[in-house]
Amino acid sequence: AVHPEDRERVVASLERARAEGHERWSEDYRFRRRDGTYAHVADRGRVVRDAQGRPERMVGGMSDVSEQVRLQR
Repeated sequence: AVHPEDRERVVASLERARAEGHERWSEDYRFRRRDGTYAHVADRGRVVRDAQGRPERMVGGMSDVSEQVRLQR
């Protein structure tokens, strides 16, 4: 659901964070809503590790920042 113009950048950012062992990740991008329009979102996550310290999953949250982006423009 990431906007096609943002997808490569977002995926590369996430892969870079994983490869470099970052504990936290964040990126701002456009995300498709159910109605087909796009929202500007701030996506943030952190890595959850198992007992051996291996990455197990990522948890986080996404906030709609469309109004802030509109006001900035």
